Amino acid sequence: MSTRVIGSAAVLLAVVATMSPAAAQAPVANSQQVVPAAAAVFTGAFGFNFVINVVPTIPNDYPITCTATVSPVDVSALFTSETKAVVAVRNGNTATCSFAIHYAWTLSGGSTMVNTTYTVSALPSNPTGAAGSLVDRISAANLPSIALPPNGGSASRVVNVTL
Repeated sequence: MSTRVIGSAAVLLAVVATMSPAAAQAPVANSQQVVPAAAAVFTGAFGFNFVINVVPTIPNDYPITCTATVSPVDVSALFTSETKAVVAVRNGNTATCSFAIHYAWTLSGGSTMVNTTYTVSALPSNPTGAAGSLVDRISAANLPSIALPPNGGSASRVVNVTL
């Protein structure tokens, strides 16, 4: 019997065929084949409440922006994320941002955790002035992962930042 070896499955079929030609026709499962779990759509919302202590060196006319990103820890999702940014409401040396990020993710990797990140920035809306005179402030961080809420549910985070 002559067999052209293409891979380990071909070798196995060649060995089985020498023992029983009928057995050589049976499909052979690859032991390293991964069968993905059934995909399901998960929906919900993540609420973010930012409380920002604004340092006195940031001019009152600088808009402060809050941005948050949520992404599931899921091997099937390549890279899925949702991001939202809003302008903060400023009152003296305190600013606040509150918003929700709604999501609808197709997941199949059995994920139960979500990564969250944020950025808070104060950048001039109309930069003018001498070189080096602008005050740009940015605070960004990865927050601890949180549990994926039950389907249709929500979770919230409070983020305290000094900018």
